[in-house]
Amino acid sequence: MSDAIDPNPKSTSPRGARLVFLQIPMAISAASLIAAIAFTLGRPLEPAWYLAAFLGTWCVYLRDSAASCDAEDRISQPGRAALFRSSAFLRTTLPAVTAVAGLATLAWIRPTTPTTILLVGVGLLGLLHAFSVGGRTTPASGGPSPLQSRLAIVKSPMVSIAWAAAAVSLPVLEGRGPEISTATWIEAAMLGLPLIAILLGDSLLLDLRDRDADARFHLRTLAVRLPPRTVHVVVGGLLLIA
Repeated sequence: MSDAIDPNPKSTSPRGARLVFLQIPMAISAASLIAAIAFTLGRPLEPAWYLAAFLGTWCVYLRDSAASCDAEDRISQPGRAALFRSSAFLRTTLPAVTAVAGLATLAWIRPTTPTTILLVGVGLLGLLHAFSVGGRTTPASGGPSPLQSRLAIVKSPMVSIAWAAAAVSLPVLEGRGPEISTATWIEAAMLGLPLIAILLGDSLLLDLRDRDADARFHLRTLAVRLPPRTVHVVVGGLLLIA
């Protein structure tokens, strides 16, 4: 691991910053979003489902941070990159532990077959971005493969769809309440569609923050391909739609 882009990897970060770097607030937000949707739909979930959502999201974002710490995060998020670069435990052991704990929680819950299919799909979508940056350690390490290039383009939409699909589908499929009907799914869709727009707008703004780093590492995301002004216009349009 070389090149000059490595701002003091031995430096320490404040405890609050480390909490953010470890993606814990991101995992909490996933569980909280599902709880909010379940409450809105009147279909509360068993507490174990919120634990499973926390662990599953944490695992995916830990893996993403580990895959990016030698790549674009060294430019756009040097504090988080330094933390993961300094700890093999964070890069390998902790993601594995959270994955096993999440699977064990799901085994204890015993989700239905439709829910299992949903969770597998969401997990695969969540890992797309980590795959798209894997193995790239310097800006000069070569351009992306055609598959990686496509994944970079669809990263933001797919991550937004994955979050929204899980948030609205889990309460419908697994929540306590009346028998599932067409009206239940219509109500869930009415929540899910604006949620996708909001999440996509948020994701595009994050990509815009990482625009220079992604471009240097040949990750042609939507924010890289479009001018910043256009990205802001798209985000404004998505919020208006929502």
